[in-house]
Formats: sequence, C-alpha cells, structure tokens
Amino acid sequence: MSGKFTVADDKDALGLKIKISNDNYKDSITAMASDFVLVDKDGNKVKGFSSYEDGDLDDSKLEKGDKSQGYVYFKAKKNTKYTLKYTSYDDEVKANTINIDTKKYKDGSKGPQAAVQAFVNTIYLNKDDKNYDKYVANDKDDEKNNFSDIMKDELKEQVFSGDTGDISDETNKKVADAVQKFNLDHGTIDTKIKKISDNEAEVEVKTNTINLESVGDKINDLEQKKFDDALDSDSDVGNTDKEANDEVANNISSYLKTTDMKKETDMTVKLTKDGNKWKVDTDDDMYEDFAKAFTGYVI
Repeated sequence: MSGKFTVADDKDALGLKIKISNDNYKDSITAMASDFVLVDKDGNKVKGFSSYEDGDLDDSKLEKGDKSQGYVYFKAKKNTKYTLKYTSYDDEVKANTINIDTKKYKDGSKGPQAAVQAFVNTIYLNKDDKNYDKYVANDKDDEKNNFSDIMKDELKEQVFSGDTGDISDETNKKVADAVQKFNLDHGTIDTKIKKISDNEAEVEVKTNTINLESVGDKINDLEQKKFDDALDSDSDVGNTDKEANDEVANNISSYLKTTDMKKETDMTVKLTKDGNKWKVDTDDDMYEDFAKAFTGYVI
C-alpha cells in the first residue's frame, strides 16, 4: 500500500492511499476516514482522519460494485508495525485486513522544507547550498537577478538619502552584499509544513532578519550634518546626499554591528511539484513580502 509520512490538518501523520470497494454486500457501505483504524501488537488503536484536501478519501456510500480510493491519515508512530482494519456499524460487512510496517514509508514533508531552506540560502543569503539543485526547480540565475532588483529598489526607497536615481550600482552592491552577509551570520529561519499534497505544498516560515531603519536614519542625520556644514562654509550643498550615502556604504559593516534585528516575521510560502523537485511560487501575492524580509525592509 502506498503512503508517506506527512502533515495533515496541522498534525504529523502517516497518509495511506486506501482503496475500498463494495464487492459483495447488497446494501450500501460507508467509506470515510474514521471507518479505518491502525491496530498495533498491543491492541492500541489509531483512528483515521481526513484533511479534507484534494486526494483524500471522500466521505461516501458505496453501493454494490462501487469503488473509492484516497488518502486516510493516522497519527502513527514511525518504525512500528500495525494492522489496518475497516470498521463498520454493520457486523455483516467483512473486510480484508492489511499489515502495515511504517518503517517503509518516507517522510514526504522534508522535500518542500528543504527546498525553501535551500532557496533562502542560495537566493537571499548568497550561500552555496548543494540542496538547491537537488530540491529546487526555480532557475537559480533568474531568481538571483530578481532578488537583486528587489533589494536595489528597497535600499533606494528606505535607506539611501536624496535623489536615489543617482545611487551607483557599486554603492548599492556594497550595502546589499553586507545585508546578505549579516543575515547569513546573524539571522534565523524556521520552517514548518502547513499543508502538503502530491503536487502542492505550503510551508510556514518564521524569519528574524536585519532591520535597516537605523541605517537609513544614520544616513539622513549624516546628510543633514554635511548640508549644514556646507552652508556654514559657503560650500556647494548639491552633493551632500551622495556624500552621506557613499560614506555609509563604505563603512556599512560597522553600522550594521549596531543595528537591531527585526522581530520575527511569519509568512506562508507556496510550492508546486515539478518533476522530483519543488518550485517556489514567486507569482503568489505573499512572495514579495517573503523576499523583502531579507532586504532590511521596514514593515
């Protein structure tokens, strides 16, 4: 019998793909998740339940000759032997029993979580993660370029002072590289499967990443000081914002040492199965907030 350890209805569970048919009974029989139990060698019973997602065993009545199949979930232990039984309110209904050894079933929830972690490491933290090619279907170069654009826009909007159209790529890259390294060294990310089926998954992600609000304030204070000093000395005030941006960018590592980390940000990342890999849904409405969490974005 096919199956996997997974998450169903927010519970760690063993999902078994059960096939049931009414071959001989003249009246209808029920077919629902709670009709199935796993029984261990000591007689302890684990009742089946449904997550009410696509692919689960539908609650239905089966007339003679009818068949149904779908996943039923059990809070079963790993590396344990059970007997799968069908229970019926009608004593005349007889059903086969099936021996189940849970050590043969893999943990299907690890793939999506590993994909999200590898995606974050490779794209957001600029860390070489061998699991990217193993678990992630997204094109690596495309995603790095997309995140670079998001990072550039956020730094210009929330950190740099003055006419941000004049920020050089070099200045922007100094800060972007420093932010990625700081998040790699000091940030945290925790993942948990929220929902999973054969072809789709949702992973809950908690991040603790850098908050660049104080760096933006530092640039504004520095630009104001340079502006005031230029006025006092009758100097040109037209480049004071650029000078402040460049000075902070050149010393960004020292500024980041005094920067507070963000509070935890909770979000849900959606993935779809692509062959043997998982593709992070970058078109989802929540994706941009997911990416921004690693840019120093001030929510």
